[in-house]
Amino acid sequence: MPNKPDRIAEKVLRYNPDLPNGGYTDSQLHERIRGAQFAREFGIPNETLQNYREKTKDTDVLHGPETFVDGDINLYYRKDGVKFCKQHEWRNKTSDTFDTSDEKVKLHIFHQKKKNLSS
Repeated sequence: MPNKPDRIAEKVLRYNPDLPNGGYTDSQLHERIRGAQFAREFGIPNETLQNYREKTKDTDVLHGPETFVDGDINLYYRKDGVKFCKQHEWRNKTSDTFDTSDEKVKLHIFHQKKKNLSS
């Protein structure tokens, strides 16, 4: 039985929010990729991408990353995926209810001290 040559796996690209440009090179950023590959790289389910496309079509307002349709194939620029992910990262969001003031911290410390004194 002849030995089969080792298959070299293709490098799987994934969006990395901690790296500049999501970890992509300039040439990779300007590539158009199919919807399934876009979904794998950016972690956005195909159903969600489909909902974005339908909502964009219904309202004439862009929802989700921009899509280019070539026949029955949906294509996306990687740079649009990086831009979309950066805009929708939870760590870039600020909440209206999130209080960063020192007053809340001081109040919490005051209550802890008061508890300790009463025990």
